[in-house]
Amino acid sequence: MLAHDPKNIDARLGQAQVMNWMGKHRDASWIYKDIVRDHPNNTDAREGLAASQYWAGRSDYAPTTLRTTRPTPFARSFGNDVNRSMAPELTYMYEQNKDTDDIKRRTHTVDLMFAPNALSRVGVEYGHGRFTQPLRPDVSRDWLAGILSRRFNDQWSLRAAAGYQWNAFDRSQLNAQPYWKNGHFDLFTIDGYVTFSPRDWTRYDLGFFHGSLTNPDAIFRGISLDEFMLGADWRFRSNLMNSASGGVTFYSDDNTRYAAGDRLIWQPLWRLPVHLNHRFTSTTGFGYFGFTKTDPDNGYYDPRQYWSIYQELALDMTFSKRARGHIGGRFGFDKENGDDWFNVGRFDVSGSFVVAPRFTLTAGYYNSNSRLDSREGYAADGFFVGLDYTHHD
Repeated sequence: MLAHDPKNIDARLGQAQVMNWMGKHRDASWIYKDIVRDHPNNTDAREGLAASQYWAGRSDYAPTTLRTTRPTPFARSFGNDVNRSMAPELTYMYEQNKDTDDIKRRTHTVDLMFAPNALSRVGVEYGHGRFTQPLRPDVSRDWLAGILSRRFNDQWSLRAAAGYQWNAFDRSQLNAQPYWKNGHFDLFTIDGYVTFSPRDWTRYDLGFFHGSLTNPDAIFRGISLDEFMLGADWRFRSNLMNSASGGVTFYSDDNTRYAAGDRLIWQPLWRLPVHLNHRFTSTTGFGYFGFTKTDPDNGYYDPRQYWSIYQELALDMTFSKRARGHIGGRFGFDKENGDDWFNVGRFDVSGSFVVAPRFTLTAGYYNSNSRLDSREGYAADGFFVGLDYTHHD
């Protein structure tokens, strides 16, 4: 009752602050708005309201809320965070991996993003890749895409990339089969999703992808795909969430792939007795995919059916304002084409470090023998290195 007592402002501020920390940003903003209406000059209420608006994705509201309060260290620091989130950003990423079919993939990606307003980010991406496999000609891939990220209101948002992709290879190194493309395979690409969040702790995603695979045999045949994805996330508590997903993929060779999965994600509140900011994450889940057609083999759907049950643990660490780290591991049991279950695993480690003002270096390594980790469905061993430049002090 004290939290709803207009005279007990400390209780109301405490309730709003707890809800904000729990991730219920919209609910917290309503409480803060009521307090500001009753106490227009309360600095704590205005700063709390600005934080709840920003964390809810409303970067347009937060600066306006802070302008009406006196400048404080929090207001200056928070305003800097908002401005930084809207600053132009240039990112370079190199990734290399090798899968169980001895396909080696090397990609270079450059992204340039900027914000024309508080609710939008637009940009362009250019990438170059090379895919090699024994006894096959190398594939050279280039792509160019425009990117749009847009929040429409409290509930709806969009992120999409649309562009064009060029794949080239030496046709003379293949045998004389009529289904091979004549040295190149080019196509328009789309990759995006719409997010609907009707309330705090609830989110739905609807995604679509049109493009090609990175398997050389599928590229030689000119196989493209249209993938439709649906995801649903909901929280039971601030540290316990369920994430379900499903999808169907239509391939240009008249094949269809169905996929489904579910994950229970728990972040325990306890911490190790060390002087280090850290957080544990436990994920328990399952995954499935299966194809409707498996003959002839066009180089991308073995196994035909795949089940996986797994447990994953991760540790995220913040060493300082400049350095962060992540380490994760997964153990599970998989089943292919109705055969016996066998054990699989995954290990990954990554970190980021601010090497200079405006520059952040990111690097990571991963090793997995589970086929759930990529659109192609093949296990992989690889690493990535990236450099990010943000035009803001």
